Amino acid sequence: MSSLNFNNTYDLTDKDYVYFSSYVGVDRQMYNTVGSVSFEVYVDGEKKFDSGLMTSKESMKYLEVDIMELKN
Repeated sequence: MSSLNFNNTYDLTDKDYVYFSSYVGVDRQMYNTVGSVSFEVYVDGEKKFDSGLMTSKESMKYLEVDIMELKN
């Protein structure tokens, strides 16, 4: 079994955004495979969203995180 960690960082310094929103999930083409993923969103080092473990059998999840007061 292998595992892969992927981090994606968005620099929102000097941006006037209020929310970060997205749909997350596993591509339906992977249905009935053994893979699983989890999605986490951090704002200034604090976890604001955690999808929990998701598989291809689950529907995507919508997230909306308040980023109006982010520090950097």
